[in-house]
Formats: sequence, C-alpha cells, structure tokens
Amino acid sequence: MYKGKVVVNSLNYDQLSFNILLTSNENDTIIQIHKPFYGNLLQIKYDNSSNLMKYISKDSSYEINAGIPRNIGDIVNNCLLRESYADEVFEDGQSLNIECYKNMDKTNFYMQYKGSSFKGFLIKNE
Repeated sequence: MYKGKVVVNSLNYDQLSFNILLTSNENDTIIQIHKPFYGNLLQIKYDNSSNLMKYISKDSSYEINAGIPRNIGDIVNNCLLRESYADEVFEDGQSLNIECYKNMDKTNFYMQYKGSSFKGFLIKNE
C-alpha cells in the first residue's frame, strides 16, 4: 500500500489537491481519494483481467468499461518499482503520458491524460 498526494489540473476546473491511497497487485489496482475533514471522496477499483473499472463514492457505485489503458496495472507497478520510468500509451485515440522517478523513499509522478495533468508523490506505507 502506498499513500501520498496528487494535484489535479484540468481545463474545466480549478486546481484540486487530494490525498491518495494506492494498492496494486496482479488482480486489481485500487486508488482511494480522500480529503482531510471530508473523508473518502472516491474509490476507483480497476480489475486487470476484465478491464472493468468500478467507481465507489458516498452517493453511488457503478462499473464502466475502463476508458484508460488496459495495462494500467503494469504502468502503476513500473512506476512504483523502478528508479525511473516514462511511457506514452496510445489507446482509443487518447494518449496517456507518465513520468515517475524515485527520490529517497518517495516516488514522484507526473501524468497527462485527456486534457488534465496529475502531479504528486507516493510513499510506501509500511
């Protein structure tokens, strides 16, 4: 399990900052997004075998056929386990650019996808 922060910049919204918890294994990748004093805002669960993504919020839960690259589990693991990692993935007319690098115990990342950018860090939660 990893914990960290992410800052989201989007053309449609002001800059937003969130705390994140990330768990990844060979079966699924789970990203939990929360803010202090508000609690959990969203949990995203990606099933690596079926390419289904489930969004769970306080209001509802629903599954969609993931609009993200099919190998997102591999991308996350490469980012977390390597000293540095960069990739550009094209799928369904969209590109995902990701760059990761380690700085001591912290994995820093920068990602661009569908007109939004995500910048943050993750630290292994032991």
